[in-house]
Amino acid sequence: MDIRNFWEASYVGRKCYLKVSIFLLFCLSLVELYSQTPLIVNHTAIEKFKDIDENNLSSVARLRLVFRHASVGTTINNGLDCLQGTRSNPKECIQYPPYKYDRRNWKFQPRGNSGWQKKIDDFIQVVRDSIDKYDIFSFKFCYIDGLDETAEPCGKPFNQDKTNSAWNYLKDAYEYLETEFPNKTFIWWTIPLTQVGQYCTEQLNQKIREYCWSNGKILFDIADIEAHDTSGTHCVNPQGWEIAFKDYCGESQPGAQACHPNWLGSILIAKAFWYMMDRISSSISSAVSAVGNDLLVIPNPASNSVRLTLNSELVYPVEVKIFNVLGLANLDLQFLSNSFELWVGDLTQGAYFIVVRSGERIWFSPLIKIE
Repeated sequence: MDIRNFWEASYVGRKCYLKVSIFLLFCLSLVELYSQTPLIVNHTAIEKFKDIDENNLSSVARLRLVFRHASVGTTINNGLDCLQGTRSNPKECIQYPPYKYDRRNWKFQPRGNSGWQKKIDDFIQVVRDSIDKYDIFSFKFCYIDGLDETAEPCGKPFNQDKTNSAWNYLKDAYEYLETEFPNKTFIWWTIPLTQVGQYCTEQLNQKIREYCWSNGKILFDIADIEAHDTSGTHCVNPQGWEIAFKDYCGESQPGAQACHPNWLGSILIAKAFWYMMDRISSSISSAVSAVGNDLLVIPNPASNSVRLTLNSELVYPVEVKIFNVLGLANLDLQFLSNSFELWVGDLTQGAYFIVVRSGERIWFSPLIKIE
């Protein structure tokens, strides 16, 4: 081969390699961007349990989860066993076929009540010790961790600085774990409720909700579930603080303050938990689709217009964006069909990246614009 031809071929190869590298890095950054969409699981998730796709049940069951908890968590664990069809009591459990809703890979580990910071420290240690055993890690506080007039976490009497310190300790722990183990999934929880309401719980749950929503976290909002009755009415005390709906609580005697979910409450929370795990499974399995037969871009290279066709089930509207190599968006459109035409005649000559999003699925394709 002539040295000039060799150099030219090498140069073209390097340019192609560079463009592919930029494209892959760009795709990864978009995956990270779209992964910031929060998953907030609240009382509305209970009704969605019945809509879980049965074809996805085996994928959900394969997820390996560890969950650290105390007494309220034990009732949720029992509710999951009920849905799994491996309990004969109460009678509601009999309607579920054995292992249709298989949760055997979801390990609920009793931890006891050791206080706010010690529970966080325990969670960090469990993650470190079992990072290769599980895909998903989570823990929850007990309702006693949000009681008023206790030294930890909110102070006696209530102290805003102490409350902020407790919140920051929790937030910093999760952020450390998410940074240290980026390939693992971490689930946040709100603090469970009492039947009378607690200002401390109200303040901390508000911080947890706002943070998870603003930062794209997964939040199992058990407080919201407990605070909505079977008709969807939001239960609050005269001060406006959330309270647990009494019919969900095992403590049914007049004047009772605690709330350990009874069978009705446990099964409803377990249904919401299953919905959350289904959403996590769907996100893991289909967040990014490979460029291939699912997305056709014709013609490519193109001078004036291209037709995009998606050979997949879609959630409408379909979002389409075209970025240049610097990551700047040149087009941002929505469509209501699986085949649509894009006008690219106004783009300058060069390399672009097409990003198509439908629901939680994302497709990528390079686009070469020619004159």
